Amino acid sequence: MSKYNTNVWVADGNLVKDCEEKETKNGNKLVKFRIATKNGDKKTTFIDCEWWNPNGAVQYLLKGKEVSITGQLLFEEWEGKNGDKRSKHIVNVQSLRLGNGLKNTNEDYAKEEFIAELESSILEE
Repeated sequence: MSKYNTNVWVADGNLVKDCEEKETKNGNKLVKFRIATKNGDKKTTFIDCEWWNPNGAVQYLLKGKEVSITGQLLFEEWEGKNGDKRSKHIVNVQSLRLGNGLKNTNEDYAKEEFIAELESSILEE
């Protein structure tokens, strides 16, 4: 038996709003976004996601876009402004695939080109 547990999380959903991109002091890029996904009982679950060094994905991660993500579920804890303890789960995205919903041919071509580049960069890692 392995000394590590499996932590793979997969979801399909739609972006709740345009993503936010930040850059660290050492030049790494972090993209934060939230997706909404429907459960079997028709309830909506909102999932916070973080994606490190997304290789140009920001321009495609816009409100309402459909995405499929694979990543690791993480648990964050911090202290709030009032000193109260806060926590939440996030997904550290390892791969992302854009879904339908792009409207014109130029965007469809750009999407296919982007996906091909993204998949090849993931395979190289």
